[in-house]
Amino acid sequence: MDFLLVESPNLVAASILLGIVAGLAYTFLIPLVTQAIEFRNTSGLNPVNENDVVIFDYEVNKPKYALTFFSLCVFILIARTASMVLLQKVANSATKRLRISIYSRITQLPIQDLERIGSSRLYATIVNDVPFLVSGASALPGILIGVSTIFGMLGFLVYLNFDVFVFIIFTIIFGIVTYRIPLFFGNRHFQQVRNRFDNIQAGIQGLVSGAKELKLNQTKKSEFLHDALIEHEESYRKHSDKGALLVIGAMSYGNLIAFFAIGISTFILSNRYAIAPETLVSIVMAMLYITGPLGAIIMSISPIVRGNIALKNLNKILDEMPIETKGERATTSDFDEIKLRNIELSYHNNAFALGPVDLTLRRGEINFIVGGNGSGKSTLAKILTLHYVPNKGQVTFGDEVVTDENRDYYRQHISAIYSDYHLFPKLYDVSQHDLDNKVPEYLNKLKLSDKVSIEDAGFSTLSLSDGQKRRLALLVMYLEKRDVYLFDEWAADQDPEFRAVFYEQILPELKAAGKFVLVISHDDRYFNYADNIIHMADGKPQTNKPDERVSHASEDKQATLA
Repeated sequence: MDFLLVESPNLVAASILLGIVAGLAYTFLIPLVTQAIEFRNTSGLNPVNENDVVIFDYEVNKPKYALTFFSLCVFILIARTASMVLLQKVANSATKRLRISIYSRITQLPIQDLERIGSSRLYATIVNDVPFLVSGASALPGILIGVSTIFGMLGFLVYLNFDVFVFIIFTIIFGIVTYRIPLFFGNRHFQQVRNRFDNIQAGIQGLVSGAKELKLNQTKKSEFLHDALIEHEESYRKHSDKGALLVIGAMSYGNLIAFFAIGISTFILSNRYAIAPETLVSIVMAMLYITGPLGAIIMSISPIVRGNIALKNLNKILDEMPIETKGERATTSDFDEIKLRNIELSYHNNAFALGPVDLTLRRGEINFIVGGNGSGKSTLAKILTLHYVPNKGQVTFGDEVVTDENRDYYRQHISAIYSDYHLFPKLYDVSQHDLDNKVPEYLNKLKLSDKVSIEDAGFSTLSLSDGQKRRLALLVMYLEKRDVYLFDEWAADQDPEFRAVFYEQILPELKAAGKFVLVISHDDRYFNYADNIIHMADGKPQTNKPDERVSHASEDKQATLA
């Protein structure tokens, strides 16, 4: 409940106070009813004789008691409604704040850690753990309200018969202790359910992302469905069934505790302590009344249990999410060279290692990064774009060494289209002048003006081919007006005509504009447009100057590393 208090301590306090007052008001209803009932020929509680009142031909017995009773009912209705509405308001605000804080943490998470954690775990945390956590926290004030009602009724039992009160107390304690046993084992099963949920999310992601590949191989599809989804779904079901059996059984047992006490009081204690019939009726009514808040408390246990599991998962994933140092402006923003000196990077639990890498990139040059799969091209690109932090070595922009403090500043000089790029439907950080003038110009240049238009500072559609989407991503790069441009296999999805436009027109234009141009490519027929070719093999680079007259000669020429 702490994060509810942080969200709005005053509203939470008001909600709890109103709930407790409503709970205490509940406790006056039973004594009021028992006082209003006349027991003839007994020495029990008898109210003062009153004149009856007739309303709409209906005779109202004990009008003062009736007025007090219905006034209490209206007060309880208003107080409990206000309590629940206030608490729900706080819970909704807390949910929003908690999710936004997670969104913010994700934006501050280093890319290496983001890739390690994976989108499926983050998605499960946001859509699964946060609601369970809020639901569990929201149940706690309700428990306090129920407890206040129970204490009020226990006070009434003390007034009626102290011996029965002592018995009820021991019954409640015994019930709570025995109730916790199946609940403990049920919680363990629900923790396994939560773990399986992460696996299922990852499987669904693979099912959607790999749909085309699975359709081409029936055996692969069957084995994938079994290993990544069906097996985890079966485990999810088994643990859910076992957890539900234990928790529901515990809840059903808890709901009957008060009735066990009623039975023992009625059939055994009434004789042992010679309890008068009218007193026994009051005792039974009080214990029946206790069953309501007691049942509410028991029903709150399940969301609290799941909330605790969600809190553990949330804390666990937050512990795995380091925060990048907040960027600050570098001492200089002018740089004509980007240097990598003695760069090394290795992954935990991964045999692949990059480096050592020593490279110098110059403004106004086109650099091709080539090599086979797994050679380190993408890793090198992410170091150059300052997403990966090397284990050793230095990256310098001009004379400025990139550090944790200025890394974010230098990122703002970089634009990139990665192989797994994401195209946002809206254009951000674009002036109205560029929207009105530059965007139509670029759409024509990229041959997209008949496919896409700009509406409300966003693209009218993203229902385009992969190649056309990459052209839109290039349009965004143009609008960002950065110093460093990275293209990761950008031309792979283009038709031959536009592939030629990319290498023969777009790249030379960026070079002429004095940009740093980095291109991951396998198009060896266009290698002659590069000023430098960085050939990656086993995580190590070799650079060369391509022969401008022969487009395929570059891979045969090796030069000394810069």
